[in-house]
Amino acid sequence: MDFSDVISDKISSYTQERNERQADLLNPQYHKVTIETACRKAIDDLTKVPGDKERLLAEAISIISQVPDFALSVWTAAMDDLKALQQEISRWESMRDMYIEWTALQEAKAEAREELKEAILSGEIQEPTRESSMRRDAGDHPGVKLSSYRMASSELEGGEDSEG
Repeated sequence: MDFSDVISDKISSYTQERNERQADLLNPQYHKVTIETACRKAIDDLTKVPGDKERLLAEAISIISQVPDFALSVWTAAMDDLKALQQEISRWESMRDMYIEWTALQEAKAEAREELKEAILSGEIQEPTRESSMRRDAGDHPGVKLSSYRMASSELEGGEDSEG
């Protein structure tokens, strides 16, 4: 499995989770069940309250007055989850884009190294010297660096790759 496959899997799993959360958010049954569960728990807690009817009534009024805020908190929590999932998707998409750029850069470097090796084998490029570097005209490209030439040359001679 390639790293880009891992990134794609992450993006698709977060996208699927986001789509499920959006479906929940638009589903009235989801909100009904969430609020119903909280109300049932409140009813159970209310039956366990010791004391007289006045205290029981005060607790019931308190619970009923909290229902609208609870409904709002369910909606807000779902929206926050959606935002967090979208941020995670964006982060992974950004990582995918950076990885694609990096692999393209690595491929370009490898291609340039192969072209350098071919030029060395054909004799088109000679080993740079200090004197040839000092005598170039202003504005001219300095050409191949000595380290790049020697690395490519050693690879051609069967030496180990010094970059790993």
